[in-house]
Amino acid sequence: MLSNVPAYVFCVRGHIKMLILLITGGGFNNADYFKNLSRFFSCKHIEMSKVSSSDISEAELSVVDLKGSSPTSLKHLRAVTSADKGAKIVCPLTKGDRWEMVQSGTLGQVKHFDRAKGFKALVLTIREFIGKPDCDLERLQNSSKEVQQAFHKSTALLDDLPFAATEDGAISVALMKQSASALTGVMQEEGISAWLGAVECHHSHTFRHSLYVAGLVTSFAQHLGWSSEHQTMIAAGGLLHDIGKTKIPLAILDKPGALTDEEFDTIKKHRLFGEEILQRANNIPNEIKRMAVCHHEYIDGSGYPYGLSGDQLGPTVRVMTICDIFAAMTEERSYKSPMSPRVAFANLIDMGGKLDQSLVKKFKDIVMDLHSSQPNRSAAVKRSPLKQAKAS
Repeated sequence: MLSNVPAYVFCVRGHIKMLILLITGGGFNNADYFKNLSRFFSCKHIEMSKVSSSDISEAELSVVDLKGSSPTSLKHLRAVTSADKGAKIVCPLTKGDRWEMVQSGTLGQVKHFDRAKGFKALVLTIREFIGKPDCDLERLQNSSKEVQQAFHKSTALLDDLPFAATEDGAISVALMKQSASALTGVMQEEGISAWLGAVECHHSHTFRHSLYVAGLVTSFAQHLGWSSEHQTMIAAGGLLHDIGKTKIPLAILDKPGALTDEEFDTIKKHRLFGEEILQRANNIPNEIKRMAVCHHEYIDGSGYPYGLSGDQLGPTVRVMTICDIFAAMTEERSYKSPMSPRVAFANLIDMGGKLDQSLVKKFKDIVMDLHSSQPNRSAAVKRSPLKQAKAS
């Protein structure tokens, strides 16, 4: 039952704040790949005849599809782009189409993209053209070489996951294994606090959440004495546990304020989206799939979407649920301050039979490590009851 789900479970995803303007002259459906771009960037679609110079200047980059454009709409676009000589514009073109080439050349400083190269190449072209790092590289240098390597491998996997959500996409098992193995080694040698120092360098709170959860579950598995194989398995599960959010537009996931009922319903579907993506991923172990599908289920049967309970939820799922909720409570959001580790742990205890309390008690050592290493992180935050919050 959704009414029993703590507010902190629904962590929305976000990237560094930037807007990609999608401009079409022949209708939005004329460029189907624009719909998928909303999973990678905060996008706004505007008809060519209605775009303004302020729209262009406020955007980080504009992607202009010229197919079906009328002479009138093209004239209007040339007028508004001429007002901002520094505007970045990408034009997908059909190779050999001289008309598109000529028209794009009238828009100023334009980067051409060959449509035949495909959607993934377009995303990479946009990322390269924007040229902004996803994390604070200078701050990341404070971490050890091993932590930095694990961080870059893990973020590379998370960067690649939205492509797996497309119809012909696939999860890179090799990259998943490399990331999980590197993370397991870092947790063993340096611990969760060193990992968290790197995690906080990333600009995306969704990335931070997945990286944080992956570190927590790996550290907890090591504390529980699990085998190296199971440690690597749960590390991979932590990185992939919110894969369903890759199908949710960043316009919703990036939203700083309260979500509408419709937006909140979309967020809640992330677990179902994850199941859809993973069903066709035959090369992903079933245990990792279970962690992604079931980490909102509770021992007492009050979770969702299936109301599983008791022995239907194995150890890896139970550990994942504890760490996911703890991470969400201790993370900062635009709409809430983070709880201190101790306060968050007290709330885990208060959840009673929803969680495996024998595991919660063993999780205390992880909590104390975090608490002692973060003396300035919201230690004064007051303990509050667990309430449903649509903006969480």
